[in-house]
Amino acid sequence: MTIRDLQSSLIFSGLIIVPFLSYGELVGLFSGTLPGQGQNLTGWFKASKDLIFLLLIFLGSTGYLLSNKIKHKTLSYLLVVIVATAPSIILSLQNQFIYTASGLRWLMPVILPIFIYSVVDEALVKKIAKYLIVLLILHFCVQVLQAFYASSWYGVSSMGINLRNPGLFLIPNTASFFTIISLYFILYFADVNKLKKMFLVMMSMASVFLTMSGTGIVVLFILLLIYYFQFKFIKFFPLILPAVIGLGFVFISILLSSRTEEYLSVSGGVRLSILTNSFNNASFFSDIFGYGTNTAIIMANGLFVDSTFASLVVNLGYFGFFIFMCLFLAVGVYSILNKFEPLFALLVIVFLYSGTNIIFEVYPVSLLLAILVAFFMKRRAAAIAARKCKVLAENIPHSKVSSHTII
Repeated sequence: MTIRDLQSSLIFSGLIIVPFLSYGELVGLFSGTLPGQGQNLTGWFKASKDLIFLLLIFLGSTGYLLSNKIKHKTLSYLLVVIVATAPSIILSLQNQFIYTASGLRWLMPVILPIFIYSVVDEALVKKIAKYLIVLLILHFCVQVLQAFYASSWYGVSSMGINLRNPGLFLIPNTASFFTIISLYFILYFADVNKLKKMFLVMMSMASVFLTMSGTGIVVLFILLLIYYFQFKFIKFFPLILPAVIGLGFVFISILLSSRTEEYLSVSGGVRLSILTNSFNNASFFSDIFGYGTNTAIIMANGLFVDSTFASLVVNLGYFGFFIFMCLFLAVGVYSILNKFEPLFALLVIVFLYSGTNIIFEVYPVSLLLAILVAFFMKRRAAAIAARKCKVLAENIPHSKVSSHTII
């Protein structure tokens, strides 16, 4: 078995374990014995996802050592990550090791694309999309059961069913994120006919509404808008996005009447306050790398940041935050100029969920995003190579162009 085969098997193992990672918490949710959201009732099995990340990185490193070469794209990406993170990591080594370890765990999905670059291709992404259909159906079925038979941990709706139903997960926002990213794979990569795809879209809509996640509802609407209208509205997108978000808040306030006060104060004002405080208290280079992670909150005395933006500025300072935002903006401009709809849609999803999640710590979304980053890097490299071949062919006299010149 080759390293590529081992990595492929590990990736699918990382998806297979998803229904079992919150098993203990879900049993507590159904039985009414759940003590709190921060409690680990599943035990050490939760660490299996971290083991998979580590093994993927180890195998990828081994593959590079054996081949004695590294792709230009992955090297450039690695250098950007090192420049953005190294100063803060070095300055934070004086802190307790648990914080550095928490930061490195937070960073693993960011560097993972470098180490799975060789194994990720269109065939693998299509297989993942196919498996995500199964996971999404299972996720939705558990949500339906929770709506009627689980304890009312998140309250009861006006219809008499449980208000928020997280399915395979404990946190409703995470549940909606998983539904959205699964739907993204289905829309852009799954080999299914239009009827099945429409059924899965409808099921995904129902799944997001069962979570009663405000972010999920807004992102779902925008994803479907991008997919079905493609780039016909792209020049108006800077105007459409604020309007959609504004109307989304009004719609959500009406729809989530049972949690309107909570949504407007906690999901909106408190998160904005946390983000503002994080920026006000940050420095150019951070000396508290790892503090702005969920791991540090659970394992030590970390800072509650509740968004990727706040997490970046706390862990990396203004410098690291600026580099990652510039990289994100550059990729966004590239997707627009090249009318690369799948990449543009993914960036919108990531940006909007970054306001309510530390996306590096949302599993299995973190694994799926790492796969997509590697896939799009490889796809762009292939596009550049194809353009070079085309230019070369155009500059060679027709009589000298052989059947092997153009790939």
